[in-house]
Amino acid sequence: MNKEMIDLLTKDGISLPVHMSISSLQTNEYSNAWCLVVTYMTQLTKANDKIQVLTNAVESSNDAIITESLDGIIESWNMGAKKIYGYSAEEILGKDISILEPDDLKGEIKQLIEKTKQEVKIQHYEILRLKKDGTKINVSLTLSPIFDSSGKFVSISCIGRDITEGKKQKKC
Repeated sequence: MNKEMIDLLTKDGISLPVHMSISSLQTNEYSNAWCLVVTYMTQLTKANDKIQVLTNAVESSNDAIITESLDGIIESWNMGAKKIYGYSAEEILGKDISILEPDDLKGEIKQLIEKTKQEVKIQHYEILRLKKDGTKINVSLTLSPIFDSSGKFVSISCIGRDITEGKKQKKC
């Protein structure tokens, strides 16, 4: 069976994305038939375009946008998180979110995860975080539940903004 994505042109010159597949069918000993299936892909293309726009928005954000499992394991890490915390995605994915906690505050993020599991909204929660180089920074966190397509609570979105400079300016 051969499969291919192509664009077909309508008589008006409009390009239509389609998925084509062709397969040979044995009809009897001496002849073959062919089955051609053409699937119009506009809805899939639109969905993929929307996913790409959302991905670009997350990646271009200056805020740290992280997803973590319900057990606190880091599942995604954007460029804003790299800028704020200093870890690349390759270094941090699969690690426990507590890697960002100073020793004297260990367990605080787990408490926030538990509150999120109970559908308590965590917005603009000020907390100390630890950068890769050991520097402590002030971060404003917002935690939100993430649900799959069936409505099951599957992970947590954690958006963090470095507010260290703003806190320093308030002291002056």
